[in-house]
Parts: sequence; structure tokens; C-alpha cells
Amino acid sequence: MSKDQEELAWKMASQSVSTEEIGLLISARLLQEAEDAPTRLCLATAVSDEAKHCEVFARFSISCGGFIEKPAQYADNLRNAPPKVQTNFCCFTLERFPTT
Repeated sequence: MSKDQEELAWKMASQSVSTEEIGLLISARLLQEAEDAPTRLCLATAVSDEAKHCEVFARFSISCGGFIEKPAQYADNLRNAPPKVQTNFCCFTLERFPTT
């Protein structure tokens, strides 16, 4: 891998850490609000998956660049948004990019 490719991979992995963490937080908040067992199970699986993704990207980022780059501003804005905004963002994303 060239130096430029390695730097790009590090930057993408670093930003992915924040993205996956946001997914984890949103899934966890939705899990708290879920009313039925199948939905809770699905969201619990999502929380676990997002945590695994976060860890993999963090390890890769540290191995490439030595540390995890500070997240982009949008990540901080979404992470600090009220739960209702996060939930709306998640629902919008699910509507735009359905999984089935």
C-alpha cells in the first residue's frame, strides 16, 4: 500500500469509529424504547454489531496511524443531538436504505 493509500485508509477508519459509535448509541436508545421482544432482540444485536465494528475500525486506525483521528464535526453534532433527533435520523436512514 502506498503512503497516500495508507493515510486515506487511516482517515476512513478513524471516521468510521465515530460513525459506528453513533450507530451504537442510536440503537441503544431505540432499544430502551422498544415495546416488543423481537424488536428488542434485533436492536440488541445491532448494538453488539456496532460495538464490534467500532472496535475493528479503532484497532485498524491505531495500527495505521498510531491514533484515532478526531471525528468530523457532523459526528459530534449528531452524537450530542437530543434522542428525538437521533431517532428521526435513524428512521430516515432506514427509509432511504432499507435492509430488505
